Amino acid sequence: MFKTILLIGNGKLSKSLQPLLSDYQVHVFDETNINELQNHLGDLLIDCSLPSSFDHIYKYLCTHLIPAIICSTGHDKKELTLLKELSNKIPIFQSENFSLGINLLNRFIKNSSSYLSLYDCHILDIHHKDKKDSPSGTSIKLSETLTNVNYLSIRS
Repeated sequence: MFKTILLIGNGKLSKSLQPLLSDYQVHVFDETNINELQNHLGDLLIDCSLPSSFDHIYKYLCTHLIPAIICSTGHDKKELTLLKELSNKIPIFQSENFSLGINLLNRFIKNSSSYLSLYDCHILDIHHKDKKDSPSGTSIKLSETLTNVNYLSIRS
């Protein structure tokens, strides 16, 4: 059972999770205090940060070996490989998007790729003006699934 959750990031996703975690002791870390992460003990780490926090998070997970939920996007192949290797030691759940709808759409695209390759496909990625990553991890993931896609990323 989890008692103490380490929540990394202070953006919209992190803030939307905080009320849902009110039954737990939650420590929030962002770019202003990420250096203090190593000084805290937790039962679960939830990463809603930017890739710039990866080294701190990875070091923490390697040291403390607690389960992690990785919601952050923009990781390079090396970082994803490190997480995959670490998942042999601890439970890690990583996704570019936790929405059932987006995951079903991605599966549909995979299953329909031979048909979709006959068409010019476009992804229009529209988000709120404060969204840090552009294009979003979701549109990157969908574009990796599609073989012939153009995407446009817009912040309102």
